[in-house]
Amino acid sequence: MNELVALALALIAAFVIVKYVKSVYRQQNRQDRLYNVSCECGFKGQVKRLPARCPKCQQFIGIKKAG
Repeated sequence: MNELVALALALIAAFVIVKYVKSVYRQQNRQDRLYNVSCECGFKGQVKRLPARCPKCQQFIGIKKAG
């Protein structure tokens, strides 16, 4: 019985570690990503975060819409 408890705890610990490593890797991967955006005023460029503001007209660009 104690062996099963130890095995279950080891599996849970491994699962938690894998989830943590995946989340850290995913966050680092997002930081390096650039999004190509364009604005109605004619600006075309790249931004690191969405939504962002256009440097020419200060209008929001790259807004992610639900659905």
